[in-house]
Amino acid sequence: MSIPLTFREVDDADYDAVMGVLPDAWEGRDYLPDKYPEYVADPDCTCFACEVEGDMVGFHAALIVDKGETMVRIGGRVKVTYQGQGIFQALLRHMYKAHGDNDQLKYESIVVIDTQAERLQRQYADQHGYSHILQKKRYLYKFESTGVQMVNCWPQSRVPHRVTASDMSAIISSGSICRTLFPDGRVFLHCKPYKLVASNIRHFMHKTLILASVDGSCLPCGNHACAEETESTNYGGHSNQFLENIALFSIGDFYHQKSGLHYNIELYGDDLESLPEHLSRHISYIKSIATPSVDLVVHTHVRADVRCIDDVMNKYGVMRDNMYVETIHLFERPFSTALKETEPEIA
Repeated sequence: MSIPLTFREVDDADYDAVMGVLPDAWEGRDYLPDKYPEYVADPDCTCFACEVEGDMVGFHAALIVDKGETMVRIGGRVKVTYQGQGIFQALLRHMYKAHGDNDQLKYESIVVIDTQAERLQRQYADQHGYSHILQKKRYLYKFESTGVQMVNCWPQSRVPHRVTASDMSAIISSGSICRTLFPDGRVFLHCKPYKLVASNIRHFMHKTLILASVDGSCLPCGNHACAEETESTNYGGHSNQFLENIALFSIGDFYHQKSGLHYNIELYGDDLESLPEHLSRHISYIKSIATPSVDLVVHTHVRADVRCIDDVMNKYGVMRDNMYVETIHLFERPFSTALKETEPEIA
């Protein structure tokens, strides 16, 4: 490459320069402006920049999860005037090489949308060793939180309980629960995949609202008590009876974007009877954040009937954006394969 490139790690002091790489990313729905301080503060995340004569032209970050075994690529971007010149691939190679001495790393993961997935499968999957692991649907509901009135007429046959870190530990320790709720072996938070291991729990609990619901008869402390955020039993969690009978599990996480609030809900489980209660709790949480304009994106497995979600959201006067229906795809490959790409070609 004729362009002289330099690479370095970036931190809080580089915020403005990083945001200047692609200031209009995702048409104002970019998560990086809000998430960047969190990324640079995370000991498991390393943020890299590419510069040309002191001008920052590229950014990418590597989040190490799953007991240190998986590198998840996040936030990648290149300045418009430098796109198509190999800078992104050069930045990737630098990021791989920077982690080349990490003997724990086994996998590299990337999550992409439909169009990128088609290109990846057509042009790169076989050549670069990527395997398609899973796919999920996601649906967009746009509304003004100040105009949404809470709906409280749901039958509370299955009460959502706010999941504690202790509960999460018990859930991922149970093979039967994981097979039922998470048959793909992953939990997603804002398109970042996490395997069901204890070291990931801190990520699950950070700035999230996690709910689980069971039959009211299974609740250890009464039919309605467990709906409150202060519920607790011995050791700060709930009984095995409660955990083994989870019917629906949801995770809500958010970030602030130019147009307002972006709120993701991840749904796990096929029993949607308690979906109204889950959405009610999430919408109440959204209103407490006090940001008027909201993009609510619901992520489901591909078999889920979106009409069930529509029926609940319509009761709040909120309609789905039919123009925004996406499938996200998780690809994974051995990190050793990625690392080979940093080796010079033999003439």
